[in-house]
Amino acid sequence: MNGEVGRGAERLRARWVPERKLRYYRVLGLEPGVSLEELKQTHKDLVKVWHPDRFADDPRLQQKAQEKLKEINEAYEQVLSDAFPTPRLTPPVPDSPPAVQPEGRPAQASAGVGRYPPGPFGPFQTPPPPQAPLKRLRFLRNPFRSATGLGVVGLGALLLTLTLVLNNNDDSRRRDAVGANEASSSEKANDKPAGEYLPPSGPAFGLGSTKDEVLMIQGTPTSVEGNRWMYELSSIDFSDGKVESYANISRNLHVRLRPAGDSSAGRSRGYFTLGSSPDEVLGVQGTPTSVEGRRWRYESSSVDFSEGKVESYANVSRNLHVQISPVSDPSAAHSRGYFTLGSSPDEVLAVQGTPTSVEGSRWSYESSSVEFSDSKLESYSNVAGILHVQVFPAGDLSAARLRGYFTLGSSQDEVLAVQGTPTSIEGNRWTYELSWIKFDMGKVESYSNFSGNLRLRVR
Repeated sequence: MNGEVGRGAERLRARWVPERKLRYYRVLGLEPGVSLEELKQTHKDLVKVWHPDRFADDPRLQQKAQEKLKEINEAYEQVLSDAFPTPRLTPPVPDSPPAVQPEGRPAQASAGVGRYPPGPFGPFQTPPPPQAPLKRLRFLRNPFRSATGLGVVGLGALLLTLTLVLNNNDDSRRRDAVGANEASSSEKANDKPAGEYLPPSGPAFGLGSTKDEVLMIQGTPTSVEGNRWMYELSSIDFSDGKVESYANISRNLHVRLRPAGDSSAGRSRGYFTLGSSPDEVLGVQGTPTSVEGRRWRYESSSVDFSEGKVESYANVSRNLHVQISPVSDPSAAHSRGYFTLGSSPDEVLAVQGTPTSVEGSRWSYESSSVEFSDSKLESYSNVAGILHVQVFPAGDLSAARLRGYFTLGSSQDEVLAVQGTPTSIEGNRWTYELSWIKFDMGKVESYSNFSGNLRLRVR
């Protein structure tokens, strides 16, 4: 009987998994309704199989393993948070919440050009939806049920009070054992250069903490593999006996980083940008979920540094408070409402706002992307259909429009006159949905009308 009830609960839970989230289960090779133990064991097995250290002798395979492991970790975190929404021990929150902006949503990220100072929010960014108001508590009409409910609430309050008292006593003992306090921490901070992040006061460790400090706070590791300590699925890597990196996958690491210098400007502004320092990112975003060399992760999002400055980012989880603003006056492009081939990064920012991610000269807006060369738009791919991009013929092509089709040997202007702006342009290849046209010396050389949307004739 109990088995039937359990299977029924699993089927009920599986039925309510949205289609867009089923892909995370497929990455892990699991089905909705999986138990927490099976989920953790499967993730642990996959991490062992795809760990990049296994491919240290083959850089190509190691790169593929890193990408696969990133996909596995993202899927695990999504399934864990969706199917088993339990409170986390140390959620990555900033030391103080970012200031609320007067208008627009928190900025997303800075641009690949790397020279954009803080500025107003992008023109296409909209404020986040307001939080739903708290529902009013209503007493049940049945007085006996109401009294029972109040008794349960009172018992819960008593248990919560006892828990808080025990936790506070435990925290006091930990603080005494670690011997940390705010005064001594601030004195140490003055002796450290910017960019080195000291463990804060209280029961937490940070980059540069010793193994003894980690043991005092975390206790005995689940496993030890060389310089890597594992706590369930979370890991801590040491170098010369000091914490060098960590990954708080199981959200059970008591880790916290704080700025070594003054981060008040970034904190009051409420966002970081390309070229921001690690201190500014910490002031805005708080402690990262993981630190892997120059890459900091916040859940599935990431921030990459080069020479102590933000070089690129990927706002996958939409939790990065990042903003890129134009340097010059882009009012003309903003009023025009679109960009085109040859447009500057400022013009694209004025039309599209802050990119979802920046990787070198490539900016992404969800699934769409634009790419620059010498600070000019060279190519784009409007897969998500959200880019405000237009490409127009250079001359008068009324004859081509009247004819209504193009052919082999037609010019790019004739194709534009008949087909309009391509879905994507990559070098000499133009794409219209799934169909494509390839040019040679500015003339149609070949094509594939896979979507059946090309207006062409070949005689």
